Amino acid sequence: LTAGPGNRTTEVVTTSGSRGRRMGYYFEEPGRWLRHFGAKTDDLPNHFMTLMRWAEMARYTGANLLWPTILIYQNPRYPSDLLEGYFCSPMDEPRLTALICEKFGLQYVPEIHLSGSGWFDSHTMKSGKPEGNEYLVYSRLGTVGEGSNAPRYNCLHPYVQKVYLDVLGELADRLADCPAFTGLSSRLMNWVWQSWNAIPSLNWGYEDWTIAQFEKEAGVKVPGAPDAPERYARRFEFLTSPAMKEKW
Repeated sequence: LTAGPGNRTTEVVTTSGSRGRRMGYYFEEPGRWLRHFGAKTDDLPNHFMTLMRWAEMARYTGANLLWPTILIYQNPRYPSDLLEGYFCSPMDEPRLTALICEKFGLQYVPEIHLSGSGWFDSHTMKSGKPEGNEYLVYSRLGTVGEGSNAPRYNCLHPYVQKVYLDVLGELADRLADCPAFTGLSSRLMNWVWQSWNAIPSLNWGYEDWTIAQFEKEAGVKVPGAPDAPERYARRFEFLTSPAMKEKW
């Protein structure tokens, strides 16, 4: 993958088994085709016009893939039954794009970057969560990130994985009957991100649940009792010590 500066269109080259080579254009944020292809307003006719122009340009330049972001910050570009608290668009932009890709013989890979929503975090995520806070990720200082731009969720926990995969699955189900739909892209970015799909760094991941799983699977006893306030720092110091780093 090659990424250009800012929010410009980006050429992407990938390989994938029998599907062959994919080369196409990427937009970092939703709706940028409106600006690049001559639209004045954000409405269905202008999306249709500019997406058609984007697809035509892709075919003209020999590309066979459109790779736009369709969910970033709190702005999914499609109706969602799961993302309560997000500002979901009533227009099904991914399906419109997939149908246009089908018309022009292009493949379609929408990208999701699930950043936070206050209502979603305080209501939806808590409505089915396990007891306690084991689904949250804790730093070496014993803190949990607050807001959409800080690590918050423990991507190793089954509950977090289920919620995240349900969000991806809802979009995949909406596009399942579209031949152009090739797959989903899930972004990793170090800001405006709640650690849904990765541990942020070695400064994070020292919560009781993860350490208990690690001890069980690795057969290593990690210092720091579950009720000790300083346990997070002790775990960090132990697991990142030269001897342990060399082992892992």
